[in-house]
Amino acid sequence: WARETRAFGENIRINISPLSMQQDISTIKADWLIKEIDLAFNAWQENKYTKDISFEDFCSTILPYRFQNGVCLDDARQIFYKRHQGYFNDSTKTIQEMVDSLSYQYSFLQYNYNAAASVPIYSAATFEYIKRGLCEQMTWYNCLLFSALGMAVAIDFVPEWGNRNEAHSWNTIIINRESHPFEPFYDNDRWKYKRIYNNECFDLVWGKFRLPKVYRHTYEFNIEGPIADQKISSYDIPALFKNPRIKDVSSQYFKTADVSLEITEDIPDKTNYCYLCVYSFEGWIPVQWGKIGRNKQVTFKDMGRDIAYLPAFYKNGTIIPAAPLFILKQDGSVEKLECANTKTDITIRTPKPYLYKNLIADNKKPLIGGQFIGSNDPGNAESQYESLFTLTDSMDMWTNDIKISCKEPYRYIRFLPPSDTISLCEVVFKERQNGRLIEIPNVKVSANVKGFKDDETLNMLTDHLSATGFKGVFRKKKERQQGIIFDLGKPCKLEQISYIPYKKNEVADSLDFELYYWDNEWKSAGAIKGNNNFITFKQIPQNTIYKVIAPKIQERIFTYSNGIINWF
Repeated sequence: WARETRAFGENIRINISPLSMQQDISTIKADWLIKEIDLAFNAWQENKYTKDISFEDFCSTILPYRFQNGVCLDDARQIFYKRHQGYFNDSTKTIQEMVDSLSYQYSFLQYNYNAAASVPIYSAATFEYIKRGLCEQMTWYNCLLFSALGMAVAIDFVPEWGNRNEAHSWNTIIINRESHPFEPFYDNDRWKYKRIYNNECFDLVWGKFRLPKVYRHTYEFNIEGPIADQKISSYDIPALFKNPRIKDVSSQYFKTADVSLEITEDIPDKTNYCYLCVYSFEGWIPVQWGKIGRNKQVTFKDMGRDIAYLPAFYKNGTIIPAAPLFILKQDGSVEKLECANTKTDITIRTPKPYLYKNLIADNKKPLIGGQFIGSNDPGNAESQYESLFTLTDSMDMWTNDIKISCKEPYRYIRFLPPSDTISLCEVVFKERQNGRLIEIPNVKVSANVKGFKDDETLNMLTDHLSATGFKGVFRKKKERQQGIIFDLGKPCKLEQISYIPYKKNEVADSLDFELYYWDNEWKSAGAIKGNNNFITFKQIPQNTIYKVIAPKIQERIFTYSNGIINWF
């Protein structure tokens, strides 16, 4: 395949630089367009799933001859129709079953980030020849395929993740005004987007996703905001909002919140709009606009929660802070982050939170099936214990909060691992006092376990540093059956146990790691040489956002409170 693709690229000898975009209106032939319209109507009426949708929906999701700029106009609709004519005539199966069955026939089209990077994919036929591509290409290919068979289909996308780097796009089938999003490339579990993109859950394979916005590519214009304001220079509009063919569909995926705030910085001349930005290793990326009103007030509509945002102006391609950073919390409230004079030490073991899926599986394995049990006797009589919680594969790779309902107060909490290996970074216990959840301090931990590393000790599980941890092995069956004992100091009626799975460090001794904190701009707090374990930056301003820069690592931002890292 690789040799064929290289040969194909050499044969076509395309130099992209002299090519220019041409408007469809200057190139489309009348007979071609008439044929496209006739085929679209015929396929619509043959499709048992969509034949009753409105004419408006037909025009926006089935009729369009293109779903993305930069794709050559050809006979793809006619070709797909001939291949699969009548495919959606039988409505006895679910739409998911029908879509999966058809997509399976195109499972030879696979995702590859680096494949044929220099070869432009301008048509469905080219994509089928190369057989590899990105989500951006697979989505328009799917739209050509499904719309040719009368299925209402669209491309949705997140312009930038709220807790990861880069963007993502996918397809959605629309029936009776309800969207059914799915992974563009064929996969065994491709209909999970409504679940893992709800800004509350996480994916068992890939971890947590947080979305600030979801937009939909449309054929029709949706002109609003800065692009509709003739007073605004195009140089002062972010690229995302120069596109009039997108519409906001965030509320179809997650519970949104409107954010109103006061601009605290001076407003540049001829500036009528403010933008909410999320962090990328490439900088702050605008994801929503708001028009500046009286008294420097601005409102941003339908924002995703559990995300850190920076309000900013956009002038001639430059991001200019407009107000303090804030976190839009899960309950819809806003937590402002303004750099404080008080200082703290910050300990880290990695500049980024997310892992590859094989590492996620490896980190979960020593914990799945483990049990927390409570007692007032530190002995080994398991019958005297109350089972509090059993860990499943539904765990995040960072903080997991478990709600506990104890029958009575317990002083001793025992963790019984499912195997001879123990692998944790931190465990925190909380009880309710005066209506508030309060962390239980000075928890002691003990176990007959041998650590894998000399510089990791068992008490790191309760040292209130999420960057430290312990990985070890029980050498005897009896020792494993005793597990790890946490002594709370006195009987406590627990309401929550929080735990952080163990992760290998990513602070190699061959690299320098530089900490930055946000104080209306990024300010360096100095660099430290890695040590293959964890590193501590001394006397860092509190109550703000931080990032750690190292070569060839795409970092993420985080907050730091009482020794615990929260990633964004």
